[in-house]
Amino acid sequence: MRQVRATGGFYVETPEVRLYVDPGPGALVHARRLGLPLEDLDAVYVSHGHTDHYTDAGAITEAMCRAMSVRRGLVLAPRTVLEEGLVSAFHQGRRGQPPYPGGPRAVALAADEAVPVGEDGAVLRPVPVHHAGENYGFILETPSVRLGYTSDTAYVIAYRNEDGERVELEPGRSMVDFEAVEEVHLDLKAAFGDVDVLIANVTFMNHAPTRQLTAIGLGELLTGSQVGEAVITHVDPSLTGGEGEDRTPLLAEYVERVSGVPTHLARDGMRLALRPRPGGQLAAARGGDADTPGTRP
Repeated sequence: MRQVRATGGFYVETPEVRLYVDPGPGALVHARRLGLPLEDLDAVYVSHGHTDHYTDAGAITEAMCRAMSVRRGLVLAPRTVLEEGLVSAFHQGRRGQPPYPGGPRAVALAADEAVPVGEDGAVLRPVPVHHAGENYGFILETPSVRLGYTSDTAYVIAYRNEDGERVELEPGRSMVDFEAVEEVHLDLKAAFGDVDVLIANVTFMNHAPTRQLTAIGLGELLTGSQVGEAVITHVDPSLTGGEGEDRTPLLAEYVERVSGVPTHLARDGMRLALRPRPGGQLAAARGGDADTPGTRP
């Protein structure tokens, strides 16, 4: 609402696919400012029907379809987002409006049903997550890199407090007396535990764990995983400090310290070169290592 951090989502480019993910308010303006090639997009992805994830989907789709003059590209979204018209029928390519004959092909996401995107064997596999209705993160698999995105999701189910007691999480409770994680959504640890790069929507350090992935949760998810590196985004503006201390770097510092996985804190306009993990399956297939970019930035 206050746009302390931009809510434009993010853009992924590999040699096989160009993908725009969760275009919230301001996505088109920010993308143009950064010079992103929206006319060459292969797909627009919406994880769920919340304002900061879908409101500029129509604008980005119009750019992908070149002012709705050509039939090209995909709109990937949960069935509820499509059926409730959060992405309009026009922007789903289901209703032509002369003189605008173009549009995308809309695909309703379904759990673990892979969708071919781009070319050369790139596929996107939706991962159901735990956050306010139908919502999917994903694994994007290409010949050059394997990228994961958590979307918004709960992860920790129960924790042990400083008195050694097990605490079942419920809405409104924060992990203020946290000592250790007791129980998590193991489906997410399995789904995201073997990617080259994991983009994680982390909102707080320990607050709202029944609806958001916390830094505590991400640290546990990455511990013992095969993830090459992580990127934290979606941080709540209350942590930016206003006139006080900016506490957002503490999230990445904590996650990297407890998990050992290199972790970046996203900043508006940040560009990150995607690289296969050293010794990972894709790195071995390419004959490369962590210093050999798997994709264009």
